[in-house]
Amino acid sequence: MFWIVLTPVVCLTLLWGNWGEVRLYVILGLALGAVVYLNILSKYIFPLMDKLVESIKQFICLVIKAIKLMWRLVCWPFKFILMIFSVPLGFVFGIINKLWSLAKRSFNFSIKGKLKNIVNRCKSILRIKKN
Repeated sequence: MFWIVLTPVVCLTLLWGNWGEVRLYVILGLALGAVVYLNILSKYIFPLMDKLVESIKQFICLVIKAIKLMWRLVCWPFKFILMIFSVPLGFVFGIINKLWSLAKRSFNFSIKGKLKNIVNRCKSILRIKKN
């Protein structure tokens, strides 16, 4: 993560300081800086970076929990109203569905058959007109 941050900083510094010219002293300075970082500073930076990443994770989890809580608080009245109306309406629609299926069986009410008859009549009319 350190190198991800450091690379654009070095590039921008080189562009600003000497128009992006990379010479031997720049390469030696970057190599010396990498050695110093890896041997001395990384012992102290790694634990700090771990703590920083862990803190960011905890903060993101806290924000997500807060958003979930707010969403539940906003949706709760609507869910309550839905529960109040769903039980009686479910009972009424269940009765209507049973009555409808009973009516379909007793009167032999079939839309498919009527549609097939209409389609066949249209086909026969079109055949007569073509001949």
